[in-house]
This record gives sequence, structure tokens and C-alpha cells, in this order.
Amino acid sequence: MRLSRLPAPGALVYGAVLFLPMLGNSFYRDDFGWVERALVAAGDPARWFLLAKTDFRPLASLSFVANLALSGLDPAGYYAFNLVLHLGNVLLLMALVRRLSGNDGRAAAIAGLLFAGATFNYGEAVMWICGRTGPIADFFVLATLIAHWDWREHGRARDRAVSFACFALALLGKESASVLLPLLALLEWVRAGRGDRPPVRRVAASFAPHAALLTAYLVFQFAFWRRGSSILEGEYRFGVHAATNLGEYFVRMFVPVSPTSMFVAVPRGFVPVLEGIYAVLGIVLPLALVALLASRAPRAMKFALLWIPVTLLPVVFFTYRTSARYLYTPSMGLAMALGMAGAIWWARSAAAGATTRLRAAAVAFVVLLLVQGAVMQVIIRRHAAMERAEGAEGWAHLRAVAKLYRPASTEAP
Repeated sequence: MRLSRLPAPGALVYGAVLFLPMLGNSFYRDDFGWVERALVAAGDPARWFLLAKTDFRPLASLSFVANLALSGLDPAGYYAFNLVLHLGNVLLLMALVRRLSGNDGRAAAIAGLLFAGATFNYGEAVMWICGRTGPIADFFVLATLIAHWDWREHGRARDRAVSFACFALALLGKESASVLLPLLALLEWVRAGRGDRPPVRRVAASFAPHAALLTAYLVFQFAFWRRGSSILEGEYRFGVHAATNLGEYFVRMFVPVSPTSMFVAVPRGFVPVLEGIYAVLGIVLPLALVALLASRAPRAMKFALLWIPVTLLPVVFFTYRTSARYLYTPSMGLAMALGMAGAIWWARSAAAGATTRLRAAAVAFVVLLLVQGAVMQVIIRRHAAMERAEGAEGWAHLRAVAKLYRPASTEAP
């Protein structure tokens, strides 16, 4: 069976198999707070949208209320939601790649398989229940871009309406979706490279509703909802630290262990070596990105590469340590770029009759997927061990809250 024949089923099966073991995991750290707030709000519909403490993320809040109603305090139901959400993002990512690549199934398959297995992001946003806020927003980010492409391609009013509705829903998922407007502009740039060049005034007018909504959202989020919060008061600020964080995020996409890793205790003697690796790659990788953007690569591939720094912008200004869960969205860009580059290389090699080279590449890709699968199993087991080590107090408190607000929920793992 050729790789391009069944890209969606193959990627979905691969992602499901890799992440299914996490359904046996428990709650971890911030998970307890989300579930506790869902318990308290369960009987008061007016509070269903407000579970995210200082953040306004109503879609994530509603997802926890729904999880509580369906599975009580059983973590498996919450992990199942995360897995289905992740697989939905895989499907949408492949749909976007098909549009960018001129309906190249092989490009979509490579990108989908890489992203399904959490290559370049290591799955923390999927296997940490409260990490779903980003993937929820990403679902609607991808849907917005696809619907916008279809509107520009076919001129159907319903596609434009769907695009704008998904734009609004993305913002209700997480504030990081504010990068969606620049991504839409980049998508127009890709289309312009294919000869689709409407007047600039018309393009700007088509984005005016998005810009107005985004402005209103940012004012509400940061001037009203988050005003005085600890995040704005000290944990998030503009400064040169953003450049350091950006470089570290680039490295963490390729080097899974960092000097400050939570899941892997780095031997003390190896820390200076790892810090040196991060320092060097933190400069080399961004420069490599600049070189690729200056090359004659197709605009669609450059769109995918630009996706990485654009989607990192909302998180690089945090003053505390970088986090692998924030790599979930940027890794989409790298998966898309490699998918399109791999498809182009494959087509050229096939045209040249390089059968041996193609077979070697196919074997190498399969080995990569198998290694990534093994890595994910180690990470999932390590996450489970940390949950067991730290979760006793959280479970005791959660059961006490459940007795007050939902006695039937106290029978939990």
C-alpha cells in the first residue's frame, strides 16, 4: 500500500496506538484544580465558562464540565477527550497540507504521521489533561485556515461564514489563537504566489471583521479580565529574554531533554554539556530557518516554516522556564514543512528512477516512527510515575470536594 493512498487512517491509527496507554494514567498537578472547579460549578450553569481562574477560556471550561458529567472523577474519560481532540487536529492538519501542496496525499501523510506521533513536541499537551487548552484553540485555528482557503478557492459564502465563526471560537479556546490573523495573512501570501492576487484593499477589507473582533478580544482579555493578575504583573513581560526563550524552543523541538527537564533527571556532570548544546543550537537553528526562508523554496513550505516562530510568539515572553507543552502548535509547522519537502524529494527521486534511495528513505521513516513511538511510551510511563508520587494529596482533596458537591463522584480511581 502506498503511503499516499490512506494518509488519514494511517496517521489516526498511529496516533491512537501511541497515546492509548495514557488512558490508564491519573490526574496530575493542575488537573486537580480544573476538575475541582468543575465540581463546584456543575450545579451552576453561569459558572460553566469560568473554570480557568485568571484566564478566559470558556471552551476548555465547558470541556471539563462535560467530562465531569460523562465520566465523573475517572481520569480515563478526560484522557479520551484529549486523544480524540488530538486526532481531530491531525485530520485538520492533513487537510490543510493537501490544500497547500496542491492535493499531494504523500505530503499530507508524512505531515500527519509526524504530528500524530507528537514528533517535535513530545505529547505533553495531549497527555496532560489540563494541557488541552492549546489543542482546543488549534482545532479552530486549523479549521479557520481551511475554510478561508476554500472561500478564496470557490467563493462560497458559507466557507467565509465558517472561517469567521471558527476564528471567534479559536479565541474562546485560548488567547494564543491571537496569532491566527497573521497566519491568515501568510495564507494570502501563499495564494498570491500562485497568481491569485486580488487588490490589497479587497484583501484588507476581508480581514476587517477579524481585526475588529481580535482587538475587542485583546482589550477584554488583558485590560479587563486579566488586569492585575500575577501573569501580567511579573510572569509575562517584553524583553530580551524572549530571544533566548525562542532559541531554546527551537532546540527543544529536536533535543527532547533540556537542562531543566521535569521528566528526565539530567546527571549533574552532563548539565554543562547540555547547556552548551542548547547555546550552540539556539543560534544555529534560527539561522537555518532564516536561510530556508531566503531560499527559493515554495511559498507553501515557507508558510509552514514561518508558522513556527509566529505560533511561538505568545509564549516566548514568559519569564519562567520553557515548557514542552507549548511546542504542540509550532510542531505543526515543522511537520507540514517536512511533509511537503519529503513529497517533493520523493517525486524527484521517483522520476530519476532512484529506487534504492526511495526504499532506504521509506525504511528510515518507518524507523523514525517506531523510535518516536518508543519514546512516547517512556514519557507516558514517566508521567504516570510522577502522578503516583504526587497525586495522593490532590486526590484526597478532590474526593473531599466531591462529597460536598457530587457525592456519587467519590468512587474514583
